[in-house]
Amino acid sequence: MGHGGQALTAAKAVAPRPAAGGVGDGQLPVLDLQRFADGERTEPATPRRREQARQRGQVARSADLSLALAVLAAALILPRALPLAVSDVVDLAVRLWSGQEWSGELTPAQLWRLGRQALAALRGSALVVAVVAAVVLASQLVQVGFLLSGQALVPRWHRIDPLATLQRWFSWRSAVELAKGLAKAAAVAWAAWGAVAAVAQQAPRLSAMEPLEAAAWLGSVAVQAVGRMGLMLLVVGAADYAFQRWDFEQGLRMTRQEVLEEYRQVEGDPHVRARIRQRMRQLASRRMLQQVPRASVVVTNPTHVAVALAYEMERMAAPVVVAKGQDHMARRIVEVAVEHGVAVVENPPLAWALFESVEVGQPIPPELYRAVAEVLAYVYRARTRPRRPAGAGASRAGAAATGGGVRG
Repeated sequence: MGHGGQALTAAKAVAPRPAAGGVGDGQLPVLDLQRFADGERTEPATPRRREQARQRGQVARSADLSLALAVLAAALILPRALPLAVSDVVDLAVRLWSGQEWSGELTPAQLWRLGRQALAALRGSALVVAVVAAVVLASQLVQVGFLLSGQALVPRWHRIDPLATLQRWFSWRSAVELAKGLAKAAAVAWAAWGAVAAVAQQAPRLSAMEPLEAAAWLGSVAVQAVGRMGLMLLVVGAADYAFQRWDFEQGLRMTRQEVLEEYRQVEGDPHVRARIRQRMRQLASRRMLQQVPRASVVVTNPTHVAVALAYEMERMAAPVVVAKGQDHMARRIVEVAVEHGVAVVENPPLAWALFESVEVGQPIPPELYRAVAEVLAYVYRARTRPRRPAGAGASRAGAAATGGGVRG
């Protein structure tokens, strides 16, 4: 077999099989796996996507965690608020049943006084409500911060879709909610069982107590039950908050295509931005080349860098770099300088020092004053002395420029 046949055989061996190939012809279809990978949400959410989700009211928060903190707050405040509430209610009941607050018909003044006493009797309950409300509000602020969004009030008609409802029922999120419900039920049952067991154990002793003493003991048992329930709910709430954070982050993840589209919307098309940057560089280079004719000298490292210096004794305290470039731009600076009769001096050490340490439009640093002064002095002498043969002048210019750079 010749070289042509070997090449044809090798081409057939590495050529991809046609995608339309069926099972009958012994060929497997070719699947573009990258096509599937592009549709996967593998990229973390961008700040803009997070802000948009927050504006829609989509945040990571756990109502179970707030409930657990509220129950624990109630368990902590009840030992202080419950005796106050009981004493106020008992005092009001005694006053009402004994008839101390009125005699005969009720007058508006008596009704007003009874109303104030009834409100005062609720101060213990009001204390509990205020503390619990403050704890719930603080937990919400810690989880999501201050957020006001009306998007949550907008009706979502897709939620009444029977198929979507069935999918939500039999999804893994429903399984998580079921597990949370069972855990909360177990917490309530455990707390209730502890309270019932304590009451059953102390039943004989309870029957011999005074009514107020029995009420106080039952209140302490109830507070302990609430505390145990709060601790169990706190474990469930912390786990739920961790899950909500993870689920929220997963829901915000983006595909690569979505990230690129958002980048184009915010920053613009990368190709257009690249063209704009290229155009700006071209304009900057053009403006820089326009300053070369007003330069006093161009210092070069023959083919790599070129720096154009301008100096006017009456107007400038020190020479100023008006243009600099490397490689192609260096050659263009030299060409423009030659066209306009600007002196070009080869001094590699000085050229590199100016190129690396001075920006365009800035004066040279003091440590380069001597080297630049010697170059400028040579240029001024060359302009004023009589013309000599080109070879002699060139060799002398090179020697003077190199010597100045070394001393600088």
